[in-house]
Amino acid sequence: MRNFNKINDWILEVINDGSWERFNDLHIDIIDTEFKNRNNWISGGISCYNSAFQTLNKLGVPYLVELCFHLKSKNKQGNYLIKDVKELKTSLDKFTPPSLYLFKKDWEGYHVENRILMENFIENNYGNLYYYQAYNKDDNEIRRSVTLV
Repeated sequence: MRNFNKINDWILEVINDGSWERFNDLHIDIIDTEFKNRNNWISGGISCYNSAFQTLNKLGVPYLVELCFHLKSKNKQGNYLIKDVKELKTSLDKFTPPSLYLFKKDWEGYHVENRILMENFIENNYGNLYYYQAYNKDDNEIRRSVTLV
């Protein structure tokens, strides 16, 4: 069984110091060196998310965890919705491993309205998968992500 103590420590730290509001995230390659390998990013990310979800339930705190898969940017507008896990794997950013974020459940800065719910995408008993893309005018690219919330 994998040791997820870093997740527990991170959760307590970001709750206690309020850094969740500044998007203090935890990349999965920090949690376990096995997750430095890009081939382990999807399964490792989901394992880390599940561990964080269970920890929050045990603590009984009013926070939610989000797992963010950072995807390759695109140069032009279009519908880049991810259709399956294979496409997700090939769309992952080459440099940025998935990361966990923590948010207070009633925080007004947290929104899922502009995201597309990806139904029946993966087996997961803990949350929903969403696709998001936004235009970044600074570099004229479409920033994309898939999040598990």
